[in-house]
Amino acid sequence: MKYKVVLFDADGVTINHSTMFSDELETDYGITKATTHDFFFGIFQQCMVGKADLKEELAKVVGLWGWKGTVDELVAYWFSKGDQFDQKILDLVSRLRTDGVHCFMATNQEKYRGEHLREALKGVFEDVLVSADLGHKKNEREYFDAAFERVRQFAGDDKGSVLFIDDDERNVLVAREFGIDAIIYRSFADMEERAEFSEMLSQKGHRETRT
Repeated sequence: MKYKVVLFDADGVTINHSTMFSDELETDYGITKATTHDFFFGIFQQCMVGKADLKEELAKVVGLWGWKGTVDELVAYWFSKGDQFDQKILDLVSRLRTDGVHCFMATNQEKYRGEHLREALKGVFEDVLVSADLGHKKNEREYFDAAFERVRQFAGDDKGSVLFIDDDERNVLVAREFGIDAIIYRSFADMEERAEFSEMLSQKGHRETRT
């Protein structure tokens, strides 16, 4: 089996949820994207790489947004919108781990949602490689430098033994430039047709997939 480690993206791959949280706020509470734009495209980007604290920054703006609850209530609502896990991906991860492949989630998240996902997926992935912990997002080579160090104990020095699966082409291109194999995820059915899918599975796992 070629791959010793597989890295799965969160939103759009492991999680069946592609709507931006700003869209959810507008739909459910009438807090417009124009109102939240500067936050999400400004200081929130610093939260994503561990240089600012999400709850501290939200406390500065929720009153201006017109949010009536607490920061913790907003965060709880936010995280509840991203827990629609794809059972096919979870089953694949389980099969891979049974066959000895080491599986991690690789995701751009600030620290609180990173911990939320780590807890929600405890026992599924071996760990969640969060951008806020690594100090860089997945469209930066430095993310993969740090992520590879986290999985080196399984991959050794062989970058080719690591596969990265993501629905964002920018991230996939950066991963490939770093030297690991990477595929753009469009759907589970599409992935099943890729040669890399067979490479992910042991002979036992591959036969089970086709029966």
